[in-house]
Amino acid sequence: MQSTNVRALKKNPSQALRKARETGPVLILKGDEPDALLVHLDGSLTATEAGIRPALAASLYREGCLSLGRAAAVSGLSVSDFVSHLGSLGIDVVRPDEDRPSRYKYPLQLPISLKETAARMATDDGVSLDQWITSAIAQKIGAVEAADEFLKRRAAGAKPGDLTRYLDDTPDAPPLPGDELPES
Repeated sequence: MQSTNVRALKKNPSQALRKARETGPVLILKGDEPDALLVHLDGSLTATEAGIRPALAASLYREGCLSLGRAAAVSGLSVSDFVSHLGSLGIDVVRPDEDRPSRYKYPLQLPISLKETAARMATDDGVSLDQWITSAIAQKIGAVEAADEFLKRRAAGAKPGDLTRYLDDTPDAPPLPGDELPES
């Protein structure tokens, strides 16, 4: 998305119109703040209008002008729908932290009760909420990877007929109440 300021728009409006026609919407800035959007109406007005807000929000998010939450609000979409929209445009939601290149910033939305419990546990552990969540994720990844490796080792020695031997030894009985298959 191209951008220009009000002064340049006043001096040469045809240049901004040409940019809008050739390259897409042009963001008009007043100082450093977005003030207006110039859009070439080459299709139906409804289709153009429907694409303006998400396009503007995605562009501002990509450039780092808006946080994920503010960009979603500008787009008129829910945060999860906006994240999907960003994905369809190839815009990363998880971005490297320029101050610490070995880390990524990730916008995380938690239910209030879960956040409050995690914050309390972080305080009890004497660490920041960020450190506590990072540790919890690392523990979960370690547990899942360990279980996956264990199950792969166990499955490596299995033969196709092993399970049927156990099933053949199972008595033929009707299912217990609540275990029946749903009727289709």
